[in-house]
Amino acid sequence: MNRIIRFAIILFFSGIIGGFFSIGNSVFVSLRYVTPMLIIALFSLSKMKTTISKSESQFIFFFGITFFVYPIIMILLNIYDKGQENIIINSLYYILTMVSCFFIANFYKSISRKEFFKDFGLVGFLFLAIGTLIFRDISLNIPTLINNMLSNVRTDRSYLGFTNPNQVAILAALVIMTIFLSGLNKTSKIFILIFSSIVLVNTGSRAPLVSFLLAALIIFFIQVLRKKVSTFNGILLKMLVIDILVCGFVYIIYNLIGTTVNSYYALDTFSTNRISRQVATISWLFGTSNLVFGLGMFNTSFFYSQPDFLFLHTDSYYTYIITTMGLIGLLLTLILIALAIRKAFAVESRTLLYIILFCVIYSFFEATLFFPTSILTVLLLVSCFLIDERKDSEYLIEK
Repeated sequence: MNRIIRFAIILFFSGIIGGFFSIGNSVFVSLRYVTPMLIIALFSLSKMKTTISKSESQFIFFFGITFFVYPIIMILLNIYDKGQENIIINSLYYILTMVSCFFIANFYKSISRKEFFKDFGLVGFLFLAIGTLIFRDISLNIPTLINNMLSNVRTDRSYLGFTNPNQVAILAALVIMTIFLSGLNKTSKIFILIFSSIVLVNTGSRAPLVSFLLAALIIFFIQVLRKKVSTFNGILLKMLVIDILVCGFVYIIYNLIGTTVNSYYALDTFSTNRISRQVATISWLFGTSNLVFGLGMFNTSFFYSQPDFLFLHTDSYYTYIITTMGLIGLLLTLILIALAIRKAFAVESRTLLYIILFCVIYSFFEATLFFPTSILTVLLLVSCFLIDERKDSEYLIEK
């Protein structure tokens, strides 16, 4: 039974990733919707033990409130009067994905945490490798690619058979992260990490790199702040490290956006005009009655197919939540993020905290956080349910 469940989980990962792949798209989309129910059914038939902590039960409760109870209440009150069937189906899919991720986490608890990261990373690597072999959309001129990325040159980006290079970028980033955390042998791990890094640079996407860096800096900053020091030299060193981090961050921003009154426009250009698009969308909401409750918790396909919404730009997940679920939806989402972060501190896990921070930061650039069709969501939810024990090598506080 364990082998069957593991195979179903791998099919689930494949469906989530392959749903955006041009080859066999319809098959993978079908897997995306069928495999969660298959995983739940198989797990129910097995005699495998499930465990749930208090923090996990709180997270599940608020997840259900946010993505099921809240939109259903809005429909009953007729506040969401458009696409009601789509909202109901979308709400059910949120819950289905969350429950399946809970069972996936419990399955890997019985085996090994590293096996989850290995399976997840290898499935992602397989899609990147197939895309590279078939479409050959990869360049090894790394210096030029890095220069294009920093110069905001948006040409010659690798798609590898996916609908968007940003999808390739986040997949490559997650492969790097999960393979690094896996128990693969050293040779295989190094090869996949190098290959995925080359793919990531070829996409020209900077959001994963920024997310990697900021998440690492935040964790390092937390460790410096929480490290216990009692001597004068220790306190002095701690203050010096904090000063270097803060000054370094300010210096980078200073050089990126310039020093003129047009700094906002420079930063907006650096973000490929994402900032101005989000500001325009939120500004429009302030002039309507939809700011508090949103337009409706539609799935992305329905939302972007509506002529009335074509002028709205929701590249950022947080803008998307405000647009579709209003300020109340944003508040509920922030509570979910806070609960996840609280658990990372409760179990003192750098790994979990890094995954959460990466997902939260990346979602400022792309609307992916908690989306049931997003591979980022699967990694986040499974990790939150899977990592529930202290590991000496992962302590946030140096012992």
